[in-house]
Amino acid sequence: MALEDYNIIYKGKERFYKCFLSNNKKADMENTRPELTVINNEEFEINSWVNLLPAITKYLLDKKYITEQRLLEFNVNWYDKTLFSKVKLTNFKEVIPDLFVNTNLGSIRSYWLICDLVYFSGVDLSKCYMIIKRFGISEPKEVRDYYINENIELYKKSLIDRLQSVDAATRYIDNLKFVDKYIDKVSKTTVSIFLIDNIRLLYTTKIDLLKIFKQAFGAGAKYQVAEKVLNDYYEFKKADFKK
Repeated sequence: MALEDYNIIYKGKERFYKCFLSNNKKADMENTRPELTVINNEEFEINSWVNLLPAITKYLLDKKYITEQRLLEFNVNWYDKTLFSKVKLTNFKEVIPDLFVNTNLGSIRSYWLICDLVYFSGVDLSKCYMIIKRFGISEPKEVRDYYINENIELYKKSLIDRLQSVDAATRYIDNLKFVDKYIDKVSKTTVSIFLIDNIRLLYTTKIDLLKIFKQAFGAGAKYQVAEKVLNDYYEFKKADFKK
């Protein structure tokens, strides 16, 4: 697939993905969070599945797309537990007084429930979509490879311009790649520092990696090199995010 086939949406330098609610069995939704959901031109800027589920359910009720009774009878073939209840059960959130929705579904089944619920309510699915954030581990490999390589090349070019030495720039990159191999020690969802497109996440990842290096190597030469290249890459990306 070409990069443009992945429906990538940009907000500044940050990548998001557009998903159409007509694709109600989309299986690659683990390690994602919602950014924007549009149901029949109504926008929901809610950044967690747990909060999005009751908000969309309430909207469907308020607009009379569905009734409370039909919700209580609603079931799906991919989940055999209660979805809606008149009493508050464990991990259920209130939709309206005396109506609660199961939010213990995870990201995949939360997305499926929203798709199925909107379809069941008779809403025109051509007017419904979601913009999601994919954590690094959930991005397609082709996309990951593209942005890792792009960021390495952009950083290397910056280093060459600044250091006036291809060899020195290559050493910086090689050292940063070595540090990057430790990223699974600080995060199960961030695949590479070169994939991070949010400056706050980049900063916290940098701090966490330095803690790992200090624990593993003390304050010696390896830690000092890690600190140097991580700080340099962070400053490079911080300036890039401001463009």
